[in-house]
Amino acid sequence: MRGPRQIPETTSTRILLQIFVFVLANLQWCLALDYEVEGTTTHQIFMGGARFFPLGTAHNPTNTFSVAVSGCKYKISVESSLSNTYQSGFDQVLYHLISIRTPTNPIYNGMVESHEIPPDDGTTINYLWLAYASGCYFSEQSTNRLIPIWMLDDPNLRDMDFTVPALWQLQVPSSLPSRVVYLNDGTHHTVSDNRMPSTFRYAAPFDQGFTNAEYEVLASTNVDGLVIPTQFTFTRYYVEGKRLLMRTFTQGNATLIRKGTTVSDFRPQFTGRSVTFDKRFRNAKDPVPSVRYWVTNGNWPEINSLSNPYVTSLKKYKGAKAASVTLSKRGNAKHTLLVWLFALLAVLPPVWIYLVNKQKQKKGIKNENNSNRV
Repeated sequence: MRGPRQIPETTSTRILLQIFVFVLANLQWCLALDYEVEGTTTHQIFMGGARFFPLGTAHNPTNTFSVAVSGCKYKISVESSLSNTYQSGFDQVLYHLISIRTPTNPIYNGMVESHEIPPDDGTTINYLWLAYASGCYFSEQSTNRLIPIWMLDDPNLRDMDFTVPALWQLQVPSSLPSRVVYLNDGTHHTVSDNRMPSTFRYAAPFDQGFTNAEYEVLASTNVDGLVIPTQFTFTRYYVEGKRLLMRTFTQGNATLIRKGTTVSDFRPQFTGRSVTFDKRFRNAKDPVPSVRYWVTNGNWPEINSLSNPYVTSLKKYKGAKAASVTLSKRGNAKHTLLVWLFALLAVLPPVWIYLVNKQKQKKGIKNENNSNRV
């Protein structure tokens, strides 16, 4: 008697099974990343190894923050000591909102980007992202290089996916880092006087590389199996001559961590109107640095509804470029004219002296001939 017939396992079946297992594991991991954090940050700036701004000044305030994370989505809000608020929200697109307090109504400014990592804008949101919302980013890394999270001397590198060599350790299972060391390979990236990219090698021994920045978790807590930082520091260094000095020192302290989040819309919320600059059109067929439009009451438009603002911004951008080229040509023509003028000014005096001397010689010869005749 024959036993039950076995169905042979095909390659496609194995692939489908692997995809199912991967999706299920990823779904479970994303569901686990669901929490909120509140706390404070302080940020100090140093120059020449000494604190540039004294503690307690307006340049070194203690900001309060809140972070909400759900899977790979996050919303980070920071309120400064002046009661200005800053928000960054990510849900496949990165949204920023600045709210400046006034005696009447707040003034809003917005920005939209195709980035996952918030910029270094002085609000400390970038450091809070690293501490509490970078789990998805680190879980996707397959090399030993990371995008630097601080402001670079060449700001254009942010839009070029520029990376630096790095070392890091991750918490399990959140994939949040417990320590990150950002390295410099010995090359400094900056911009020249005409705003063009420029690089140079550091002098020895820093031409062989050095630690550019370091993030470290000083204390953490376990919330339903997730290890989340309660205290962290971020230290950034720079080279001055033959010394490696501290540039900035940022510290974060969590005062409340809870599992789960009530946030459903991860885009910044506000009531009123915000002028917004959208940088997602830099890679369009006809690229433009940013598209300007208004956002009302936090109703951020989808990119496919921005054709009219894009066309308007593109016309202005092309017009500005044409005007710049015209001014450049006029400037070159003016420069050429000035060069010729200075050349003439340099040549005319000796020519004039030569002609005067020549005339004097002729008069002298003529007078001498007349004398001889007499």
